[in-house]
Amino acid sequence: MFAKGATQADVARELAVSRPTALEWHRKWSEGGKKALASGRAGRPPLLDASDMAKVVKALRAGPRSNGFPTEMWTLTRVADVIET
Repeated sequence: MFAKGATQADVARELAVSRPTALEWHRKWSEGGKKALASGRAGRPPLLDASDMAKVVKALRAGPRSNGFPTEMWTLTRVADVIET
């Protein structure tokens, strides 16, 4: 899109991303073209490492009651509680 003359604002709007993201993409594209855009990971770095994520998955698979909840229903709040512990 940048090669075709799109502005950073155009890209942000079209791809539904923040302007700072489009700014970063434009910087990468300006420095190294399409290849630079393909390198690296997208988005924010994860807050949980692989070990933390494995613990969360194990807890979720065990079920809500195994995690101290009174019923066998997962809710977003309960999942968030599991992630935070």
